[in-house]
Amino acid sequence: MNINCVDNCRLSKFTGKKLLTLSRYKPYRYTMWRGETDDGLYIVVKYKRGFLYVGIGDTEMGAEASMNTVGTTDDVLSLFNPLELSTQDVLDFLEWDIDENNILDW
Repeated sequence: MNINCVDNCRLSKFTGKKLLTLSRYKPYRYTMWRGETDDGLYIVVKYKRGFLYVGIGDTEMGAEASMNTVGTTDDVLSLFNPLELSTQDVLDFLEWDIDENNILDW
């Protein structure tokens, strides 16, 4: 799926990370990913109704508190038929590197 950048300056804070782990799960009406970088930071990604949010912090709560909107998809206009965003879409958009054996994709 095509993800459009909202703000290049904001996006640059999150791109190019090396991840140790990444897990995807789907609470009601949105998709979330949680992971950890090789330098010990926590990453939280949320995709809801066409908006992609990312946060990074020393703790998971800190990562959630620092979430920023970094991208949008065509799903913004589709409230009744939401589109799926795959883990690979997120990895490609954020230019993250991770061993595929360390991805838990529910």
